[in-house]
Amino acid sequence: MLTMKRPLSWLGGVLAAVSSLVLLSMVRSRRVSRTAAVPVPEDVPSLRPPANEPESSTPSGTTAIEHADAKPKTTATLSELLADNHTLLEVIGVFAAVSVFTGQLRIRWFAYTLSFLFMTLVVILCVELRTKLPFGTDSVKVMLFEDVLTAAVVLLLLDFFVDYRNIWKYFLFLPIFGVIFCVVLLGFVVPVLRAAIPRNKALRRLVGLAISIIVAYFSLRLAALVEPSVNRFLDALNKLVSGWTD
Repeated sequence: MLTMKRPLSWLGGVLAAVSSLVLLSMVRSRRVSRTAAVPVPEDVPSLRPPANEPESSTPSGTTAIEHADAKPKTTATLSELLADNHTLLEVIGVFAAVSVFTGQLRIRWFAYTLSFLFMTLVVILCVELRTKLPFGTDSVKVMLFEDVLTAAVVLLLLDFFVDYRNIWKYFLFLPIFGVIFCVVLLGFVVPVLRAAIPRNKALRRLVGLAISIIVAYFSLRLAALVEPSVNRFLDALNKLVSGWTD
């Protein structure tokens, strides 16, 4: 280690040597592949965290500096969003076409059931597509696409429950139960358990399982009470829509 008693010429010589080494390493890094090891001068501070701090994992093929400079994408164009979700869009189109095709089969109850099952998959995938889109974007096209897709998903859900009345008259309590159970469990139970039992995961899972059984029981009871009113509303809506088509 150099001290203040050393001549200043020595300090200038060391700085010049370090600068030349850094310049040489920068020139060589442009010519060699990224996998080649680049010598780091001793005076350059290490990128490793102290012993009491855990090392953050970096993606393979990138250095720690490149990983630190990389920032998440906050905005995306409509073309990029469609390109990222093109597989999901293709699957939605295939299932929708299959649902229409199976609805034309000669055995009516078989066609009705198959069309309902494939339309269920279409609804699930459309909801998944809507949840994958970003929130708070600055692009007007993306915002318009999100609004139109949201309206389309809502209308698709409404048509899904209105068009298949022969099935939902008997099984409507299942989606009602699912909504009540998920809202209570994920909205209230899980946050309370994480705050009350932050470290003991085994105890938290055991308590969560017991509470989930209780929530499932009362959710099922509540769904059975709400189902008749919802069925009457959907029947009235089905009659109204049928009157428009006549």
